[in-house]
Amino acid sequence: MMKTVFPYGMPISIQCDGSLDAGLDEKEAMLVRFLGPAGEPEVRLLDLAELHLPDSKDAKSLDAQCITAAFKRHLDLFDDRLGKWLHGGSWKYSLVNSSLDGASVNLGCFNGVGKLLGDAVPMQVTLHAAAHVLQLCVGDVFENCEYYLIFIDLVGRLCREYSKSGKRKAHMEELANLIDGTKALKLHGVHGIRWVASIRNVLAKIFRMLPLILADLDMRANELFGTQALSMLTSNEMFINVLFTPEEKTFQYRVTSITTGGFKAKPALTKHGLEEVMVSKVDLVRSLSGGASILRWKECAKCTRLTLSERCGKCRGFSLMQLKMQVQSERFVLMLAFMIDLHEVLKGVSECFQADKTTLADVGQRVEFAIENITNCAQNCGQLESSARRFSKTSKGPWANGSLKIDPCSEAELESHNADRRQICEDLAGSIRIRYFTAFSPH
Repeated sequence: MMKTVFPYGMPISIQCDGSLDAGLDEKEAMLVRFLGPAGEPEVRLLDLAELHLPDSKDAKSLDAQCITAAFKRHLDLFDDRLGKWLHGGSWKYSLVNSSLDGASVNLGCFNGVGKLLGDAVPMQVTLHAAAHVLQLCVGDVFENCEYYLIFIDLVGRLCREYSKSGKRKAHMEELANLIDGTKALKLHGVHGIRWVASIRNVLAKIFRMLPLILADLDMRANELFGTQALSMLTSNEMFINVLFTPEEKTFQYRVTSITTGGFKAKPALTKHGLEEVMVSKVDLVRSLSGGASILRWKECAKCTRLTLSERCGKCRGFSLMQLKMQVQSERFVLMLAFMIDLHEVLKGVSECFQADKTTLADVGQRVEFAIENITNCAQNCGQLESSARRFSKTSKGPWANGSLKIDPCSEAELESHNADRRQICEDLAGSIRIRYFTAFSPH
């Protein structure tokens, strides 16, 4: 069939990107794309092309001339092996397209790699790699949102807390056995992650583990501060599976010893062997905590100049409690849910671009579909954000009832979140449309 479609040989395209591994010499990964026997696009690794400094203009830097020379050298080797199947018997006649990232060394109008390849093969067209275009759209838009910068910093802190410590992972697994509907998952850091699918997976894990994360931060903060680690959520609102009633009322509570992860709540109110006592919420918390309040702590002047690991126990505990309160806020939870909804849409686009059998028609269809869904998100909450809002009001939704308390935000904060969502979606839809129109124009 291929001989019928291409009687004079097969056309090909190449996709190239540089190595990011600091432990290796600079190389370019070269992929070759062609139509397979079934008539569908196929992608194969051509080679890891080594870059030779003597090929550059000044023999000192890895410039476009150096990169182009490496491409030509390895394409010549490809000719030696499979040239008889190519149009005209050589890549110089069969190359119709090259796909590169948006660095100026690649797409420069006068001396970029695409320009130099075009000089060697006039009929070939260089395009900006579609998946890279999406990442540029995301980066441009998200960084213009003030709260997003706070949000992604909190996400980064959570990843640093739980991505490497085996001890903390073991403690999270212990907590998961105590809190219904939870599971301890492995968190990876967000440093260096660019693809939206990877970011979406990290955010989704944080969302699922939120009850565990808050419980662990609360217990570690109180332990470092020197108070009893009593609470699964906050020292004022909940013990393990025990919801408190309003402060001004006195009710009967069963006070027992709770041990988990090495932290123990002392049964200070059990008197004369009785298992139950009459006490208000305020008195109960004050009795068990000894009256110390981590939230009223002021950091030491010395500790403000030190890294977190070098600070005193109370200041480290205070810092963890601050992190916990920010993550527990409705503002953070709604942004987390919205970002997962949005990245779910972007994930489909990104993965389509990276699929071997994707065609140019698929890209256009996916881009239009994504723009439509993103525009809709500007006015209507996505599925996960809607469930998070419902949980905040009714305690029914994505987490087990009683496993998590979200601190409600003010009406002004809620409106700010809605405004951020609208602005991000509108800007992102516009950026995607403009960038893809430009990217698919020949360079």
